[in-house]
Amino acid sequence: MQSGPSRPISPSLVAPEARAAKRARPGTLEAAFGRPPKPDPVVYLNKPAIVQPAAGRRLVVDLFCGIGGFTCGAAANGHSVVLAVDFDKPLLQCHLANHPTTRHLLLELGPDTDDDLIAQIQDAVSPGTPWHLHGSPPCTKLSTLQGAARSKAGRNYDEDTEEGMRLVTWYLSLVVRLRPTTWSFEQVAMPEICGALRMMKTLYPSLVDFVKRVHFKDYGVGQGRIRTIAGSPQLINALKHDPTLRCQAPTIADMLTPPTGAMLVQSKCGKRADPTRTIRHADGSYTNDSIFHSCYRAISCISFTCLADGPGYWSRADFTIIRKFTPRECATIQSFPPEFKLPALDALAYTGIGNAVPPKFVRRLMSA
Repeated sequence: MQSGPSRPISPSLVAPEARAAKRARPGTLEAAFGRPPKPDPVVYLNKPAIVQPAAGRRLVVDLFCGIGGFTCGAAANGHSVVLAVDFDKPLLQCHLANHPTTRHLLLELGPDTDDDLIAQIQDAVSPGTPWHLHGSPPCTKLSTLQGAARSKAGRNYDEDTEEGMRLVTWYLSLVVRLRPTTWSFEQVAMPEICGALRMMKTLYPSLVDFVKRVHFKDYGVGQGRIRTIAGSPQLINALKHDPTLRCQAPTIADMLTPPTGAMLVQSKCGKRADPTRTIRHADGSYTNDSIFHSCYRAISCISFTCLADGPGYWSRADFTIIRKFTPRECATIQSFPPEFKLPALDALAYTGIGNAVPPKFVRRLMSA
């Protein structure tokens, strides 16, 4: 029997130079109209040699890396982060400043750059080498808090949710395609995300598991951050059942040195108190009926969640504001080490810190 046509080589295995030449060959639109071949989307900020991990550790690829919360935690655990990918150049430059031995790829992740990304991962991870893939797709369009703000502005939340889910489903399909030794995923706890993960777990039970609501304070992070965590079943099983991964979270006063007079902190999302409605009582306490008291916490409690769009505030007992948290204070709450280099621009630092995965949680996850 005559054999059929040979199967074409996967685009992910074709070198960038060959793809560019194919685009410009005679008969293509580029050649017919005299257009130059499209520039290859792969741009490295640096490309050092691959550093192999210590015995019992893994190579790590960090997608949507930002300033590097996951990388920071994985590296502290002895893993070798060989590739960090993001499309936000200033945040990726911050990542580079803290992890110069990691390759930094400036690339807009998604279906359009699938083949380019896979080629770079194959270049960084040798066949047979144990490796871990992590992804934290942007959560701005999936956050219920941001969704409420967009609704007030007259924007369609359903459309934003659909756009945000596009990168989530792309990342999950990438996991199925690459089958890394282990993998992880962090996102806001949204019904759409949990629905997608539930379907993936049904289709690939040996590859996918997840926890709908992980309270990071249970793993020693001093803030009220709650996220959906998915990944390899052995990692998720450890999160659910291994008591050695859990520890008590520090309070605000444990982590930071409060400014003089600070007794409370106010959430970034909280309503400011009307000073004319503050009442001082005989025992020295204060009340104010113009605020939601859930927006204020004593410094003896854990912090509010660090947010990308701005920090919380130090407040006196009478609800008057002292000042907002500095970027370094936010980084400490997010469990970055004190030597971590932050972006010089405060607005960029707040964004990078608020979007990061707390390194302390990552250390516990990767120790599983």
